[in-house]
Amino acid sequence: MMAPAAGYFGFKLLTRRHGRITKFFAALDAKVFRQAMLELQEELERVHRLLKSEGFDRHPKTNDSELAKRMFAEVLRPRETIIRFSEQRVVLVDDPIQTLKELFAYYVERNFVTKEYRETVLVSDQARHSAQSRSRSYSA
Repeated sequence: MMAPAAGYFGFKLLTRRHGRITKFFAALDAKVFRQAMLELQEELERVHRLLKSEGFDRHPKTNDSELAKRMFAEVLRPRETIIRFSEQRVVLVDDPIQTLKELFAYYVERNFVTKEYRETVLVSDQARHSAQSRSRSYSA
């Protein structure tokens, strides 16, 4: 996450419990995934160190937000790798650190998968299967 006006660059990566991903992509070797995540972490840490050395995390007057934006765009640039990024998006927040935690929890840790969510999905699936069964019995 990049917040140029606040001088914030932060990231959070999946380092454990990656079985959901490696099982979904059956051809993906878990060792390859772990290595890719390690290399991504090293790259993000390198960018963070470089931004800090340029004063990005200090006062806004010394903050070179254009350099930071270019570096962030370079990190997200499409490459020949197993890790792909979505397009950059803008979000207006007061606390980028908390927002990063919340986004990670939602998209990576899937904290939206509550008991109520699972029940809703189950009911939807049952209704869809029931409708399909009725349509097949009428057309026979």
